Amino acid sequence: MPRIFISRTLKYREQFAALLDGIGHLEIQDESLLQFNSIPFSDPGPSDWIFFTSQHAVSFYLSGRKAFHIPSYPNTRWAALGPGTAQALRDQHFEPDFTGTGHPTATAQSFRTLASGKVVLFPAAVRSRESIRKIIAKTAARIIYLPVYENSPRLDFQILTSDLYIFTSPMNVEAFGGKYRLDKKTCIAIGESTMTALQKAGVEEAYLSPEPNEKQLAQLARQILARTNRF
Repeated sequence: MPRIFISRTLKYREQFAALLDGIGHLEIQDESLLQFNSIPFSDPGPSDWIFFTSQHAVSFYLSGRKAFHIPSYPNTRWAALGPGTAQALRDQHFEPDFTGTGHPTATAQSFRTLASGKVVLFPAAVRSRESIRKIIAKTAARIIYLPVYENSPRLDFQILTSDLYIFTSPMNVEAFGGKYRLDKKTCIAIGESTMTALQKAGVEEAYLSPEPNEKQLAQLARQILARTNRF
């Protein structure tokens, strides 16, 4: 029975499994190797755009805004890095005015014109990557970086030996590598920064997902398992 590990808790586990239809009796272990904690924050003031780079940023910012009695400002527009983050906004009853592809560089380049002369707020993690902020900084009037949560590797996990390992962030690679060897594993990276983390960890057989979403991850996983006759 083939087994896949993916470093996130799947919101729609059955849909992910359905995309792998044809593999047979497949076992999926979906578990994030990170822990997340909210950070108190104060009112950053008005902004023209609020740009979210993750679903966690959406959740922690909006819950914190209520908890810390931070006002909303009129005419603020909402932006999301990719479709998953955009859906997280919709789940909170906010319709995004801009949705990127999920690829940071391409998304930043598309958003740069919209950010021209504007104030852009980035609610994010403490150790957030600055790729998008750096690209639009040349055109935006001001960038506000607002830490709303922190994430760190967990230690309390047990990962079953799998035929394929799917990693959804560099920090998940770091957490896994702190406990298990990675060099002989067959792995998929959700994006370029995660791919770089796998390469630095010595993974020789690593594949980059065409798009940073669960549909593409599942389709690539199916291709790899079929090609290597692991089912």
